[in-house]
Amino acid sequence: MTNDPTALALRLMEAIAERANRRHLGEMVQRALSESAYAPEVVEVATGLAVDAEVATTVGAKLGWVLYDAGDACPDGVQAGRLLAASAILRELHEDPQVTVETAIAALRRDPGNADAREIFVRLAQEPDEAPVYADAMESLAEAVVAGEFPREVFLEMLHEARALDDQLELARSILRDG
Repeated sequence: MTNDPTALALRLMEAIAERANRRHLGEMVQRALSESAYAPEVVEVATGLAVDAEVATTVGAKLGWVLYDAGDACPDGVQAGRLLAASAILRELHEDPQVTVETAIAALRRDPGNADAREIFVRLAQEPDEAPVYADAMESLAEAVVAGEFPREVFLEMLHEARALDDQLELARSILRDG
């Protein structure tokens, strides 16, 4: 196999399109990421699997761990954040919410601007049953801000997004109550 990132990405896409050996998809992704040194083209294909419904339901749990390990090993912060966020998306389907949040936090620590990881927090904030998990996650990020390990601006934006969501929910409740 060649180490050319474009060739590796194309070979991975062909394997996905063939739908052959879904059980081995995790190994194929892991090998392509490693051999390409986490090239953006290969990361793009690998992270795209997180939103493929068939992949997510058939091998998503295993692939979530593969993407997590790849994100943890990836030296580039943005690419690592993308891999970890894709892992969090898959873990949202197959794991406990706490595991999902911990993975999303790992993605944000590597790439604070990662929209997919931030979206997980928005979804979590919408779920009343997950309020304790959300509160713990925000506390963890607040501690990272204080320690200088996470950008204050990003944390404040996330708080603002959560407050805006709370305001929208309260407005909707008052309309339903009064309407």
